[in-house]
Amino acid sequence: MRNTILTFDLGTSYFKLCLFDESLRLVAHKRVAVPVEHPAPGRAELPVVTFEHCLGATVRELARQVGMQDVQQICFASQANSFTLLD
Repeated sequence: MRNTILTFDLGTSYFKLCLFDESLRLVAHKRVAVPVEHPAPGRAELPVVTFEHCLGATVRELARQVGMQDVQQICFASQANSFTLLD
């Protein structure tokens, strides 16, 4: 497999990761429920550490499934207001 594309769909219920080949055919995918925390009534949070761990673990699972040494591009999409302030 050559020149693959790794995509992240950062949904509100699930994170979906897909790997496409150079012809844009789906090679593999993983989906994981977003581990939202509810620290108080009416509050929903996703701490950065939890976000990073969740995505990192899912990437590693996908890599174990099909390998990802040929990833040439990475992209992401998010429907809602999703951002992380770093530094």
